[in-house]
Formats: sequence, structure tokens, C-alpha cells
Amino acid sequence: MRPLGILLPLLILLHGCGMVPRPFQHDEKADVYPLTILPFDVRVEPIMGLPPQAAAGLARSLAQSLGGYGFTATSRSGAAAHFIIVGVYVATAREIPETDRASVQWTLFDTERAAVGQHRQTLDLAPSMGQWQESGLWYAVADEAAEPLAALLEKEADVETVVDNVGHGVFVRGVSGAPGEGDRELANAMRNALRSDGQELEEEASQASFFVQGEVTIDPPLNGAQRVELRWVVTDKEGKRLGEAAQENTVPAGSLDGYWGPVATYAAIAAAEGIDGIVQKAKSRLR
Repeated sequence: MRPLGILLPLLILLHGCGMVPRPFQHDEKADVYPLTILPFDVRVEPIMGLPPQAAAGLARSLAQSLGGYGFTATSRSGAAAHFIIVGVYVATAREIPETDRASVQWTLFDTERAAVGQHRQTLDLAPSMGQWQESGLWYAVADEAAEPLAALLEKEADVETVVDNVGHGVFVRGVSGAPGEGDRELANAMRNALRSDGQELEEEASQASFFVQGEVTIDPPLNGAQRVELRWVVTDKEGKRLGEAAQENTVPAGSLDGYWGPVATYAAIAAAEGIDGIVQKAKSRLR
């Protein structure tokens, strides 16, 4: 079973800015553009059988509640995730109609849309459609469902625990595959970005519990442009892959053959938060 926390790429188009390609920044803004959408363990789909506002609100509330169990979750449509939760609301009349009850059938799917777990949540009374417009009901239902769903996710994640990993820092092994000065500049930029995020860095690999290795792939030029992929792989000291941050973009052909300059910095900043999230999540699982 793949570990949770693997980061998936978001493809965005390059907007040229002066003489230097700036694929990690908006056209004329100084703030860093988020090249990567950080990985999500699970995406919660709008709940079927409810009015649109309630369907989206309950999905959003469940994603927030799952965060309390250490999972990265979103209800954003189309977001990349390792697992998908689909809920179906069903109101079922008992033998005595005025004592209606309701349930939400939650199904956990993997990325191939294969069902890997289910949980049936029973509600004592079937809320009216008017009650489903209230956010308080969304939160209450989500909080009750979060624990059993988190248990399903934990089982599917198959996370191993290694207690002596806790409290040790990160070692950036380096970067390979970049043309020009990219390997060196990207590695240095990543160290600076992680340090700025408050991550503990180790100078010696033997002292580290987590490792970051960068890999760069550049396609041959096509119509004056090249596709560039940066992949940052995070492993523990046993070599187990904990996750990765993947960045993909298109740049003018040959523009990265020499010094990467600001591009290396933008790339590192865009990926560092995700790498930090993978490390912090791994530590929390080991406590």
C-alpha cells in the first residue's frame, strides 16, 4: 500500500517576465505562485441526497474534522488525493412514520475508484431539509463520522511506526538531472526554504531521520519550449518513501541551461511547505 501524503503535480502555464523565466511566480506580482497543490490524503465529495448547500457544507465539515486525526483532507472538486470519500444520505421510515430515522452511507475509494472501506452512520432522527441548511448540523454529523472514517484511512494507509525517528531532523541529499547549475542551486535553495519554514536540518546524513532528494527531468525542446518536472522525494532513514512533491511547468527552450537563479528559489519555496507537511505528519504518527 502506498503511504499517504504523496504529492501530485498541478500543471500551470509559464508567463514570461523580463529576461529571466519565472515559472513559480504570477506575471506582475511579487508573491510566490503556488506551483504545486499540496498532497491530500483524502478528498470528500459532496454528499448525495442532500440540497447543494448542505451537500457541500457537510463535505467541507468532514474534511475539516479528518484534519483533527492527522489526515490532509479537502472537499475541493477535482483535487488530487489518494483516497476519495463518497457519502449518500438516506432517510428511512420505520414502522411508525413519525419516528423517521436517517443514515449516511460513507464509502472510501482508492485512486482507481475501487471501494476499500465503508461505514454506515445512523442518525436518530431524519433532519428536515430546512435543518440541513444549518452549519451546526453539518459539523455534528461530520464530527461523529470522522473517527470511524479515520480508522478506515489508517488501515488502508498501512503506516508503520518507528519510535526512534521522533525528534530528528532532515538531510537534503541533493538534486540530480538539472542542466547547468541547477543541481547545486536547487539543493541550496531547498535547504534555505526548509530552514526558513522552521524545519530542523542536519549537516550529516547519519544524524537525520528524514531525507529529501530532488530529481529533475527536462524534455527535448518542442516548438521553442521545454517541459520541466521537479520531483522532491521524502524518505525515512530506512529508505521508506513517505511522500513526494512534484512540480511541472513549461519554460522557453534552453532558458535553464545555465544559472537557475530566482527560478531555483521559487521552486524550493513552492515545494518546501509540502515537504514540511510530510515530515511533520510522519513525526505525529510516530508519537
